[in-house]
Amino acid sequence: MVDTVSVSFTVQQFELFERQAEAVGKSPSELIEGYLRDASSVSLDLRDVRIGPGRRRVDWSERVDFADLGDLREELRFEPVSGKAIPLQAGEVLLLRQFEGGQTIDFNAFNLRDYKECMSVGHSRRQGFHLHEGDVILSNSPRIRPMFYLLQVPDTCKVDTLAARCTAPLFELRFGFEWHTNCQDTIAEAIREYGLTPDDVHDSCNFFQNTMWDEEGIFWSDWNSGRPGDTVLLVACMDVLAVPVVCGSGDVTVTSNFSYKPIEVNVYAGSGKTASVVDAANEAFIAKRSSIGPDGYRNGRIKADRELRPDPNYRPDFRRYPMDTKTVEVAIDSGIRELVQKTGAQYGWSEEEAIRRIIVGRAVGAV
Repeated sequence: MVDTVSVSFTVQQFELFERQAEAVGKSPSELIEGYLRDASSVSLDLRDVRIGPGRRRVDWSERVDFADLGDLREELRFEPVSGKAIPLQAGEVLLLRQFEGGQTIDFNAFNLRDYKECMSVGHSRRQGFHLHEGDVILSNSPRIRPMFYLLQVPDTCKVDTLAARCTAPLFELRFGFEWHTNCQDTIAEAIREYGLTPDDVHDSCNFFQNTMWDEEGIFWSDWNSGRPGDTVLLVACMDVLAVPVVCGSGDVTVTSNFSYKPIEVNVYAGSGKTASVVDAANEAFIAKRSSIGPDGYRNGRIKADRELRPDPNYRPDFRRYPMDTKTVEVAIDSGIRELVQKTGAQYGWSEEEAIRRIIVGRAVGAV
């Protein structure tokens, strides 16, 4: 016996159904009912439902040899505890290398042409808590563009996106130090050359930091496994200000094995191959319609004073508010109803909620 159930969807959910249905030559109703039937035989993996770029979506398989990095433009050695803000043009390559091994490198990055666009470990983390060769480092919302492509990452290097940069108050609260070397202050001093302030420092991407975590979400650092000569290569995907520093926590944490070591940082001029890497990264990660910059902001002015005051003329104008919905009659047979009732009982959902969550989960997981 087949019954119908009225299920409401947001217009955005229905827009997704319509696009998917058109792609496979079906009506939205046929697509929706197909997702319900599939749910009775194949369980939904919620890892497929998460939004974000996933892992290694850059369509780039051509090998880039060391000779393809271009001419050596700058060769630096950072002693503990120091760093430098280094400008790179799109297509140039940044090299980070261990001298003695076991040294964590904290990293910040800014758009060289607009410092308000900076690295976002939060969006980069959507590829995984640890980034890998073939992943990208992304900029902050609302732009979310590739800043670097990870061209080479050795197996001994964990590229961590979990641990926030260390800062002096942490060492005071934990150990009682009046002041201890830390990445917040080291990065702030490095970017001061370009007129930026400590407030412009953002959470670090941490190279050679072996973070681990458990099922409760507690994370910690394991011993640093970096070896002498281990090398990371990053291709700049825009004109950037890169800020690698020697992590300041290493003498009292295991991040750098209770010691400090120098690091090597080089810049290469790039080549046609690295320019092709940039094109591939931008094609894979830049949203063509919804990524906006200052020209598209309703308020694009950079605030000069620090105190926050309300605008007496402000009137909220949220896009697509209130959210419209569309009600669809969904056909379900006895087998589907049994699945819906079981799912609803497990999570405390109504019949309509269970049907909607199953269908939308399938649709999102199919992308």
